[in-house]
Amino acid sequence: MSFSRWSTSVWYTYWSSTGATAKEDQEFAICGVTSFTYKQISEGIEACLTETATKMTEVDGAFDSPFDSIKSINTANTPTKEELEELRGYMLAFIRRVDNDDDFKERDEK
Repeated sequence: MSFSRWSTSVWYTYWSSTGATAKEDQEFAICGVTSFTYKQISEGIEACLTETATKMTEVDGAFDSPFDSIKSINTANTPTKEELEELRGYMLAFIRRVDNDDDFKERDEK
């Protein structure tokens, strides 16, 4: 399930299909950058955002969007405060989606 795509965002984020069966191990992927588990995000979203920003600054143009009309996050590949806040929203949407997933609800209720 995608939470954002390059056609409308600087981020391409999605619930990654890793085969994990535990709620805590569900994975949120930031395409071409990194991924985090449900547990990592729910226990430390700030650390996840910081790690993402750090990884973005370590590259030189590697994360350009495949769409001509949308350029890379910015010329320095350093996400802006607004871009990180947007990413936070996608991470929180992922947490809500996992929390509301019927498979995990049933397990949590047992």
